[in-house]
Amino acid sequence: MSEWAGRVGILIIGSLYWDKAKHRSAWRSDRLDLGRRQYVRVPIRYGRFSTTRQSYTMVFATSLAPEEYGRAIVVPCRRRVRSAADIVDEAVHLWTAETPTGKNRWRRVSAKYGWGCIGLLPSPQRPLPADLCSGWSQRISGDPCYRSLSAADGEDAAVNESGLLTIAWPESEDGSGLEVDLLLATATDPTIVIGRYPTPREIAEKCNRSERRAEYFRENRKVGIRTFQDANIEARLKSGKRGA
Repeated sequence: MSEWAGRVGILIIGSLYWDKAKHRSAWRSDRLDLGRRQYVRVPIRYGRFSTTRQSYTMVFATSLAPEEYGRAIVVPCRRRVRSAADIVDEAVHLWTAETPTGKNRWRRVSAKYGWGCIGLLPSPQRPLPADLCSGWSQRISGDPCYRSLSAADGEDAAVNESGLLTIAWPESEDGSGLEVDLLLATATDPTIVIGRYPTPREIAEKCNRSERRAEYFRENRKVGIRTFQDANIEARLKSGKRGA
């Protein structure tokens, strides 16, 4: 058993941070140290059409150049981890927060029907011990979601078959190092049509159909979650649907 003990951070790129659903609010309050949040630069864009929201939501996009990176939030978990089981436990709680009802009877870390999964990203400054990394990969082995995430032409899927995020370790916006040793994040399956992501015009058109459909974009903007597409999307929104 490894003597390693580290701190997990949750990399948040959307509604997990601001949604007021009871189970999400409880997860943030019970599991996260919100006072120690850090803004980071990561390759994100609007790219998944959510049938629940009837609008486009955020995805990781590995083909983005550094100058196109967006702004996300890393929030440390309250509890340190010492084993693969500890890491899995944090991932289970994260996925439970992702569910519509806050119920996760089978302690899943991915969607039953493949729309998303939890990916792990170890810090290059403090490598994860081999037994913890292999323990995570063994936990997700056999889960088809980790082999089926879509990707646009010319890019890798956001999570590989070992359950690891395929993005680089994020840099904090203010240049300070992250206060965590590994990250967990939800990678959702992008909506790819003829090899490409939706355009800002297509994203804005969905938002303009109702106030509810614009909520995701607007609330992300309010809490500081941004993408390189935002200005182009916002310019196409009707008055009243724009972000802060």
